[in-house]
Amino acid sequence: MAKGPRITMETLYSEVTGSAHILNIKRPGNVTRKILIDFGGYQEDKYSVLNNVVEFDPSEIDAVIVTHTHMDHIFKLPLLYENGYTGVIYCSKITAKSLPIALKNSLEIIEKDYQFAKKHRKDAKQIFTKDNIDNTIANIVSAEYNEKIEILPNIFITLLGNGHLYGASSIQIEVKFKKLDPINVLFTSDYYPTNDLFEVVPFPDYVYNLKNLSVVIESTYGTTNQKDIEKNFDELIIEAILKKHFILIPSIAQERIELILLALKNMQDKNLLDTKIPIYVHSNLGLDYHNLVYRKSDCIDYMPKNCKFVGYGDYDTVLSDSSKPKILIASSGMLDNGNIVTYLKYAISDPNATIILTCYQGKGTRGYQIKHSKPGDEIIIMGNRRKRYCTVRSTGQFSKHIKQDEAISFLNKFNDLKNIFITHGETKKKEVFKSVLQNVFPDKNIFIMNRETGFLLSSIYEVSSYKTKLKDISYYNNFRNTMDCNSLKKRFKKITKKRRTNKNYNYH
Repeated sequence: MAKGPRITMETLYSEVTGSAHILNIKRPGNVTRKILIDFGGYQEDKYSVLNNVVEFDPSEIDAVIVTHTHMDHIFKLPLLYENGYTGVIYCSKITAKSLPIALKNSLEIIEKDYQFAKKHRKDAKQIFTKDNIDNTIANIVSAEYNEKIEILPNIFITLLGNGHLYGASSIQIEVKFKKLDPINVLFTSDYYPTNDLFEVVPFPDYVYNLKNLSVVIESTYGTTNQKDIEKNFDELIIEAILKKHFILIPSIAQERIELILLALKNMQDKNLLDTKIPIYVHSNLGLDYHNLVYRKSDCIDYMPKNCKFVGYGDYDTVLSDSSKPKILIASSGMLDNGNIVTYLKYAISDPNATIILTCYQGKGTRGYQIKHSKPGDEIIIMGNRRKRYCTVRSTGQFSKHIKQDEAISFLNKFNDLKNIFITHGETKKKEVFKSVLQNVFPDKNIFIMNRETGFLLSSIYEVSSYKTKLKDISYYNNFRNTMDCNSLKKRFKKITKKRRTNKNYNYH
């Protein structure tokens, strides 16, 4: 059998957020191409220092692919253009509409951080600017689902339907040369097969018959089965309404708001929710998505009666409404930023308020702290310590991440699956998920991806691992404690410059 192409895969994140995968594709004749899949921000406090830096040389990247527009997948894209990338970004047509909205929100966060940093360091500088955002948007190339595209010579991608988010894609990558066996890699990204808002485009049949297939699959809910997800949102709303509470629902701005609104609409349709109870939505970013993407889409009607979107900076409309009960949906979902923080200041100590958490709460976030707090515990909000006396509830029913049993069913559909790579999950959950998959698929190679370990794939069904050159987080934290972000950025440039002189570093 002729010697075919090889791919190395490295991931820049070890847990849930900060999604980024670098593929080095070595073609016959020692020609190497680099592809980046997603480039997101970190929400775990442990990794937050990495939001200010790039750990590779963007000028060496040949193509970028975006799976969807959640911040932990796209936040750092403008840094590519700030640091030398000049190529395009491939994504679905729907994602192409959402991406400019998400990136402009990224800029608002960066500018806010910059204004804060200026008070403490005279030489503070924004890590990216509006020009970088504009360059990013100008280089978006959209594609239809199931459309096979040759993005580089002999390197093909196909965007596949994904119910995780409106416009989300799973990515099939095929490296194929004449007379040589291909390499096929399927990146599920954050994945779910269905969605209540829209009809998900199914995978074409040929995908399940791909030869020499490796699947990179998420494990956010790798220890949870579908039956473990309690669909308790209706009950939580009814419980709070009977107590005549002010109901606060922190939400991810994109689509989670629409899913919550749909659930409330369904409750109204079933006469479980009085249409006289006011429903407010206060999310600057969510309003943009609602007006520019979802309301003009093929999504079903998700708007309940007596629902009002609150405008930018308008808190009085909700706070001055003396209705009890009343419902407020506001971002951000982890309660660290956004309009929800202002309302939280008033509600956290109010025994007649209920907070219903609707998404994953990363360690180190205010949402995580509140979720695991007891009545009377102090929570810092807008610089002030406030004791928590409100009711705190949570639901997992809105999550559009594949569960353990669903992942097993999904993987069982592939007829020539060789390798399974586990990513996008807390370390312990990935380990449990791997153990379960080993019992179900004893004939498959199963690996856990993290920052420390890279993998080499070949067209002769071989997989080998190697230690990456990514630094330990403590290395970067040492710089953060003694230097500003500009000094740290200069240090990274030295690192990547040294790395480029080592031609064989990808194939240890």
